[in-house]
Amino acid sequence: MADRVGEHLGAYHLIRLLARSPFAEVYLTKVPFSKTLAVLKVLLQPHTPEEIERVHGAVLTLARLTHPSLLPIRDFGIVDTHPYLVMDYAPHGSLRTRAPRGTILDMPTLLSVLKHLVPAVQFAHEHNLVHGNIKPENILLDLTHTPLLSDLASLWEQQTGGQGRRRKAHRRSSTWLLSNSRVRCNLPPISTL
Repeated sequence: MADRVGEHLGAYHLIRLLARSPFAEVYLTKVPFSKTLAVLKVLLQPHTPEEIERVHGAVLTLARLTHPSLLPIRDFGIVDTHPYLVMDYAPHGSLRTRAPRGTILDMPTLLSVLKHLVPAVQFAHEHNLVHGNIKPENILLDLTHTPLLSDLASLWEQQTGGQGRRRKAHRRSSTWLLSNSRVRCNLPPISTL
């Protein structure tokens, strides 16, 4: 799929390409009636009607999840057999932009991030969902710099199959990162955060 800046996907005008991976492109867009900024993520691989039905089911599940520390899904659509999601725009980027590779976050910042994310992860687990890819790039900062867990949408990507190896690798690395962070930082029990 070629860069679509300037085009419309459904009712959304694509303003700027924010990110690209082998699986998806992420664009800055405007919500048609409110004219507020949003993010549109489109999968690059064409999908069969059966795959689209599975993706749609996953999106419905995700759209029902409302938690103050989860990036909400606002819309879903299909253009030329390519599913797309529309989510809130986090203007301050990701935790990765605040803490480039090799940076060690100070303990108050780390605890502040965890204070927001742990309940969001717990909420997802209570709804039988596993993020599987928690990393600084998937922790976004809203207008007030509050961390939001994003890319639970990877669940909708997983519905298409063919990404099992990627998903397992991310799950292993996320588990490793979380367990090592807890050991290295000597964090208190979650209930005391």
